[in-house]
Amino acid sequence: MFESGKSQATDIKEFFGTYKGFTPIDDGILGYGELELTINESQVSFSKATGSAISVREFPTSMLVPLTKAKTRSYFQQGIKNIDTYSGFQANGNQYIFIPNATDEEFGLVILGYSANMRGPTIMFSPSQIIAGTYETLFRQIGNFIPQLIYDGKIPPEKN
Repeated sequence: MFESGKSQATDIKEFFGTYKGFTPIDDGILGYGELELTINESQVSFSKATGSAISVREFPTSMLVPLTKAKTRSYFQQGIKNIDTYSGFQANGNQYIFIPNATDEEFGLVILGYSANMRGPTIMFSPSQIIAGTYETLFRQIGNFIPQLIYDGKIPPEKN
């Protein structure tokens, strides 16, 4: 995987795997829904809990074009630790910023783009963070208000 101290990666293969997180939506109390994104050799696929259903979309991995280091840096405030290791790609008007070796206080992937510019970014946990339980811990704390994929894209039913 990606080693600390290296400069940004320009090969999307470094980031193959499944990411989970939250994305802006029109439905839901918090205005966010659960998102699962999988990147492999052939495609990037999204499954999003919209509040009323699950929305699925895909595009070929070959559409992801690396961003320059300067462009990747431009999306963040100055002084961020390890920013030179962040790797950016773009496709379909969105920017995908990967944060290698993200800690529990960081996200493994931030997606900036169309709806994110209006309501906030899409924030995701990396495959290693998911395995470590970071995503599950946060989701347990706030998940009852967010549409979830396991509930067919809707907010979880209330417990009696």
